[in-house]
Amino acid sequence: MPEPQPTKIAYVMRSYPVLYQATVFNEIRVLQQKGYRIEVFSLLEVNPDELRRDSISDLPKATYCWQNRKPMAEVIQANLALLTIAGPARYWAAYKFAQEAALLTNLKSFMRFAAWAYDLKQKGVAHLHAHWATEAATVAMIFSWLTGLPFSFTAHAYDIFFQPQFLQRKLAEASFAVTVSAYNRQYMLDHYGAEFERKIQVIYPLIDIKQFAPRPAAPGGDLLSIVSIGRLTEYKGFIYLVEACQVLQQRGVKFLCQIVGEGEDRAELEAAIVRYNLQDSVKLLGSIPHKEVPPLLEQATLFALPCIIASNGDRDGMPLVLIEAMARQVPVVSSDVIGLSELVRPEVGLLVPPANPEMLAEAMVRLAEAGSERQQAMGQAGRQIVERELDAVLGATRLAALIQEIGNERRQVSARRNAPEASQTPSSIV
Repeated sequence: MPEPQPTKIAYVMRSYPVLYQATVFNEIRVLQQKGYRIEVFSLLEVNPDELRRDSISDLPKATYCWQNRKPMAEVIQANLALLTIAGPARYWAAYKFAQEAALLTNLKSFMRFAAWAYDLKQKGVAHLHAHWATEAATVAMIFSWLTGLPFSFTAHAYDIFFQPQFLQRKLAEASFAVTVSAYNRQYMLDHYGAEFERKIQVIYPLIDIKQFAPRPAAPGGDLLSIVSIGRLTEYKGFIYLVEACQVLQQRGVKFLCQIVGEGEDRAELEAAIVRYNLQDSVKLLGSIPHKEVPPLLEQATLFALPCIIASNGDRDGMPLVLIEAMARQVPVVSSDVIGLSELVRPEVGLLVPPANPEMLAEAMVRLAEAGSERQQAMGQAGRQIVERELDAVLGATRLAALIQEIGNERRQVSARRNAPEASQTPSSIV
């Protein structure tokens, strides 16, 4: 008889739901379809407009950490129970670590915070999983100490490279950790300890392939249509895309480049567009409704995302927009950085050295000159990779298997502890 699966998982998030968490939403949906009940615990509240989006109406509602309005008597009762579960030493260690991590400043606020951990225990949560290895994973680890529940986390990008918070300790304490590329995994092993080799798993960002219909055909024609999507920030490399467009203009290439997204680098990009006299051929579209993205991609010769490692060390994880473009059968051009070669393989697109507008322009021209038949074949190969390796069902199933494995191990340990000592068997019967 197979071991029972855990019926309830608590997701710990810094804020939820937020638009950029699409891969988390997909993961939760698949787990729910598999029969898991999901609790979501969010440290911060979000803009009420986020809660009104139709696209998240099927997701579980969040419990917000700092909305604890329990009477102090209930808070004290919960903490007394946690003292029994964790023991005084572990409870005190959790409190001191919460202070060290700058989550809380005094014992009273910690007690209110800890009462949520007791609630999760009372609700029958069997496993804690955090997304992003910063505050969310810190809270999951503290809740694990207080309740004895196992925890795990998914590390994405800035939480590994730019703002790691006690990451080595979290790796040591977690039942397992997930990250979104083999590149990330190797970086974590190199910088935080090779002893975590068996513990760190790779699950690529997840999309619901059914929501990304392939475009019917490559557009053809003599216009090089470039589409890019992402936050206008340094590590996305959009300034190099604009500079590559200047190279295209100097070569007399007929093109249109449309960039979707907002961010702190908008003014710099606008200035570069004016400086290079690209106002007619490079458009910053800002944030647009999701329904307007597919028509853009249908007419695109290629999708470009020239990622770099930012001057402060920040970088992308595995960009979901690249996966979505591949799912719609659009050839892609990106940078050979942060493990993107795991995704952008020769049969689906081209990679160029980062921060190199000349080679980026050359790659875009090469792909355009390949012709619509070759572009269509590259697009189809990209979709096949997404279907085979990046569909949400596959990734969430792997996560569920990891969680189930931890649950099985804990049940086996518990069974051994509770088993009566074997009676002495006589060597002979007289």
